[in-house]
Order: sequence, then structure tokens, then C-alpha cells
Amino acid sequence: MSRVEASIVPIKVLANKQLTDKQYTCHNEIIYRESRWDINAVNGSHHGYYQLKIKAVQGKPYDYQFWMYWYYVAHRYGITKYDEPNYCNALLHLKTKGWQ
Repeated sequence: MSRVEASIVPIKVLANKQLTDKQYTCHNEIIYRESRWDINAVNGSHHGYYQLKIKAVQGKPYDYQFWMYWYYVAHRYGITKYDEPNYCNALLHLKTKGWQ
């Protein structure tokens, strides 16, 4: 397993434990589109897996980034009937805006 593949495993395990299959799939597509699974990705003022526009995630571990994005998505895009952030709504917004 490469170093990059090894760095992907922890966040996928965390997401798989916290999300339904549908939300897990949308969550993973967001990360792929935003950072190509690079925890240290930087695009201008955007940082990390999710390309959040706050420096607080810069250099932080995967679980910190996961929970920051969890709260962001829950507040911005709502929660599902299973009390999880609606990553599929977030992904739809991303695609609709044409950002990725």
C-alpha cells in the first residue's frame, strides 16, 4: 500500500462508521473532487480534504477535518432522517455551481 493509499484509509473508516451508504458515497465523491484524497491539499485560501476556507484545518488530522466538515454540512445543507449531514445535497450544490 502506498503512502497516499494509507492516508486515505483512516478517513474512509471513520466516514463508513458514521454515515449511511448513500451519504458515504457522496462524502467520498466530495473529497475526491475537492482534494483528490490529499489531506494537505491547498487551493488558494482553501485547505485539506474538503477545501474548507478556514486555516483552522490546515495541517490538522483527518478526524478533525471530518468533524469540522460534518458540522458545516449539517448547518448548510441539512441533516437526513438518520441524523447525519446531507452530503448528497452538498455534492449536488458543488456540481450545480460547476466548481468541480
